[in-house]
Amino acid sequence: MVRLLFLLLFVSCGSIKTKKLKNGITDVPTEKDFFDINYREKYNVENINSVDLNSIYVRIYTLTNENEYINFLGADYKHISFVYALKFYENGCVNQFIISKNDIETDSFLSINPEIEGVRGVCYTQNNINKIAFVTKVSESGKMGIYNPIIELKGDSLFLSENKYLKSVYIKKPLSKKNKKYTANW
Repeated sequence: MVRLLFLLLFVSCGSIKTKKLKNGITDVPTEKDFFDINYREKYNVENINSVDLNSIYVRIYTLTNENEYINFLGADYKHISFVYALKFYENGCVNQFIISKNDIETDSFLSINPEIEGVRGVCYTQNNINKIAFVTKVSESGKMGIYNPIIELKGDSLFLSENKYLKSVYIKKPLSKKNKKYTANW
């Protein structure tokens, strides 16, 4: 019994306390000032130059270190109905959504309202490197933590580098007026 209690205490330490958004799936920090304390007070939190606040960036490819790419909209991935998309906000906040492939060209997304769904994060600069800090699940057990990809923007393409072997490529897609109305306040 004591071992089990110790194990539970050890596993729970260091995890970020979260609550569910209205979609009942996505976890976000319960502390309203989580990003202020951990990022805004320590780093320069702002969007990278030239990021388009009136668009979303949709993940189309993943590049490998051998310059091979995986095309998520291609024939090999017809069985996958959804892709990741990023929405940036004026205050340096960013939200990662999962959207239907069918909705990419029509801008008829079910919801990109950050109060209902999406993984929350902020853009920041550390040692002259642009990064995003997302609060998300970091283990199969559901432990919450920080996912910190490096971000680069070249024209209408955005690159998220998880490590030296993989780089996700996102392409800019303009939003309709109805989908531009949302704000982020974390």
